[in-house]
Amino acid sequence: MATQEESQMNHCKEFLQKFERWADPTWGFFVYGTYTRTQGQEVSNEDTDKEDRADATDDDAHFQAVIRKVYAHATDNLRYSNPAPYNQKMIDILRLEPAAYMPGASLDVVCRHFRQHYAQKVFPETMGEPGPPAIQDDIPDEEKLGPKWAWCIVIDDEALESLENGPEPVGDAPPEGVNPLKLAYNAKEAFVKLLSGMKTTMEGPEVIAAAGRPGSGCPQTVWNGWLKFSPVDLMGVWIQAESNGIIDQFYGEDKLFDWQPSFVPKKKADISALTYIIMSHEDFGEVRIPVSELNLASFLRNQIDLEAPSEEAQTVSKLVARLRDVKATDDDDSDGGDGVLVHILSFTVLGDQSGELVPEGRMLLWKWAKPQSQYRKTGFWGHSLTQVLVDAEWNTGKDVTMYVKAVEEEEYERVLKGEMKT
Repeated sequence: MATQEESQMNHCKEFLQKFERWADPTWGFFVYGTYTRTQGQEVSNEDTDKEDRADATDDDAHFQAVIRKVYAHATDNLRYSNPAPYNQKMIDILRLEPAAYMPGASLDVVCRHFRQHYAQKVFPETMGEPGPPAIQDDIPDEEKLGPKWAWCIVIDDEALESLENGPEPVGDAPPEGVNPLKLAYNAKEAFVKLLSGMKTTMEGPEVIAAAGRPGSGCPQTVWNGWLKFSPVDLMGVWIQAESNGIIDQFYGEDKLFDWQPSFVPKKKADISALTYIIMSHEDFGEVRIPVSELNLASFLRNQIDLEAPSEEAQTVSKLVARLRDVKATDDDDSDGGDGVLVHILSFTVLGDQSGELVPEGRMLLWKWAKPQSQYRKTGFWGHSLTQVLVDAEWNTGKDVTMYVKAVEEEEYERVLKGEMKT
């Protein structure tokens, strides 16, 4: 049996062990600045060169200071959300390296510069074609491991504004009496941008998700090669980029990447937005059922009983078709309304219970598992399916398998109180 702290320690060890095999045993990203700074008053021609040199020096110093602030926010999270001594070890090998300060440059321009000077040589314009030598040409491609060579950070005007208006980093001398997790996510609303080295090779925006079934009229999520994220989520971003899971965590350019553990307070999760991480799932959309909310549960049980129990996906499809065709009956107390709008989701779960899923007097517990994960491979038993899915999304991304078991009230209560971790 492993406690949550032991699980966190194992997670840290697995993360650190990865770099023992790398020629460059560090992690992080190259950083670009594209923000523009207000310039001083005009000077005479004879002083122009001197002023230009001074401005360049000042710009470089300012860019370095901005990077240090991003780094400090990231290390706050590492320090206060991970157990010692592993938190400091992760901080020691974190690198945010200045790539270039290019005021006013577009993301396309930054992307081309990144591919030419830093990224792995896997792009058309850097494979045998003439051009300036890459800054990192002394490092062979086989030693360019990790997302540092495929993604970069960009600090533009709006990102700089969020950093300047956000809180100052906590550092290693925290105020007394403050919850460590509050310190870890102190700068949650400040953000920078993560830019894909593939951006300018995209033929056009990529539709990656739709908030509803086809034809529902719901807005689509479109990927343009970049996303916003808070420096406190730097490790989560790095892990997701390294496992090619970044796009799975993208919900729109106006939303921040959000990959925090279930024990961190966050907005109420919507289970319909989380089932995508389950290996076998299907969204059947919304169905209006002509019964009252009070009678909904018993009505659905009766409809399910009409279908022979089966492991086939067609069983759920038949049930949904039946529900769409059902008509209100005279004995249903629906108050003359339009019934209840129900969102139907289907996914496969594994369990050790034969026969009835929930025997009389038993309650359900849930757990996720992903044996192929490079990081955590399983979660803890939990009473809330939503929170178990949130924990899975934080720790391993998508393609998880769900387990369920029916337990006596005593075991259920122990889980509720956080006394049982398996």
